[in-house]
Amino acid sequence: MWYTAIGAVSLQAEKVDVMTDLAQCLALLGWSVRTGGRGEVDDVFHKAARECGGIVKTIVPFAHYRGYDAKRFKDTTVSFDDLDEITKGRAEAASIGLSGAGKINYHLQRNLLASSAPILLGENMDEPSRFVITWQENNNFAELPFVDDGIPGSYASKAGHQEGAVFTLAKSREIPVFNLATPEHFDRISKFVEQTRNNVINA
Repeated sequence: MWYTAIGAVSLQAEKVDVMTDLAQCLALLGWSVRTGGRGEVDDVFHKAARECGGIVKTIVPFAHYRGYDAKRFKDTTVSFDDLDEITKGRAEAASIGLSGAGKINYHLQRNLLASSAPILLGENMDEPSRFVITWQENNNFAELPFVDDGIPGSYASKAGHQEGAVFTLAKSREIPVFNLATPEHFDRISKFVEQTRNNVINA
């Protein structure tokens, strides 16, 4: 079972601790995580899940991106450029089409947006994540137009933003998005982490 963790925000130490605990609990329960290497949320889940023996797949727009090296670490990191042409075409149609960005002429921007689809749906676009984890404060994407998608604390982008494309695609597939910056989501996840810890300790 897969889930997606993504977010380019800067995280304070206590937020890192919460996400580390969550990633490790999910790994212990057999969940596998996909990230996009986009920012600190991705980094925390990638590292914490690996350290706990979990399965991790980080799908980056290029072979070398933010310290992720798809050439050296093929077991955990995949470059969008290395996907087959049919899959890349399907990913571009899904991500760029839903983002409302229109035609993308630049390789960098195209790969950033298009790689959003396999981050959510898998390398072959056929194994959707069951849910998405993020940490987004209210104004993280203030420069882009957002609309409330009906899930408290989660948003769908109308603009061509790589993270917005993930959230828009999740909404279109009815995949839940849990935003830990939202108190309701944070409380729910905290209870899950505490219960999982107790189960492990008492096992």
